[in-house]
Amino acid sequence: AGTRVIAEWWPKLGNPLELLANHVRDEHPRVRLEAVRILGQIRKPESISIALWALDRPVDHFLEYAMWLCTRELQSVWLPALQSGKLVFRGNASHLTYALKAVGSPQVVRPLVQLIEKNKVPPRQRAAVLRLIASQGGRRDLRLILDRILKKNTSPDEIVNLLGGLQTAALERNMRPEGPLQKIETLLASNDVPVLDGTLLLIGLCKLHALRPKVEIHLSRVAAMDALVSLGGEKSLEKLSSINNVDAITALARLDVKMAASRATSLLKSPLKPEAIQQLIQSLLRQRRGSESLLQALKEKISSDKARIALRTIRETEHKGA
Repeated sequence: AGTRVIAEWWPKLGNPLELLANHVRDEHPRVRLEAVRILGQIRKPESISIALWALDRPVDHFLEYAMWLCTRELQSVWLPALQSGKLVFRGNASHLTYALKAVGSPQVVRPLVQLIEKNKVPPRQRAAVLRLIASQGGRRDLRLILDRILKKNTSPDEIVNLLGGLQTAALERNMRPEGPLQKIETLLASNDVPVLDGTLLLIGLCKLHALRPKVEIHLSRVAAMDALVSLGGEKSLEKLSSINNVDAITALARLDVKMAASRATSLLKSPLKPEAIQQLIQSLLRQRRGSESLLQALKEKISSDKARIALRTIRETEHKGA
């Protein structure tokens, strides 16, 4: 009841923040929820600092949403204060990290980088913060991520997470870390399969053509084939077309659909499981003029059973796209 009274009268109260500070720490989640929602209306930098005290107690879905909303509602108040060097969140790095992640815009990158550089991010939040920097940061910021990946004490799980962030930056924003990237090849010696695959994909997306020979060593892996597709060019076509299996033809279809259709038709003459046939057909149909190229290639003689599976896959794909 006390919280509701504050909700009605806070503009006329002399000390609403002091009163709400007690309610944010209340043992009852509903009281904390109502206090956070009121704080979202009081447009002062201190409001968000107090609202996020709720993080120090158990948080349910509703309170989580209220804090997220409060953080974004007050963004235009606390973020400029933070960027100007003022102490927001009373020095609590965990609360600051939460707020910056909730905002999720390029404006938050520099404060996050500073937290990382000063080693003030709680260990359990470090990977998520670095991933956020990767998703929003510039080339200099991405270098910080790469340097973290290459540190000897970085765990395989964190490396995989950060590699994913760099892959997203390269794929969606055409952004790569500044400076030389060749040292990433050291990760190709990793015994951790996700680390190896993530490294192969990043080499391709960052167009590290000098590492092509290193990628080709791992062509038994789908990630290496995907890397060759990203690297592109005649060398990738030549290498992928020399491998006679479903995964290689699936990758080849993204570079040259006619060549892939011809290779697929030849492969269909060999014993294949229905799932493999469907993968072949679908990889072609996803490409521009893939259906036309496939139908032309299917004029070559294949078994009636395989032809039925292929045609059924074509019909199902066309039906879904209609």
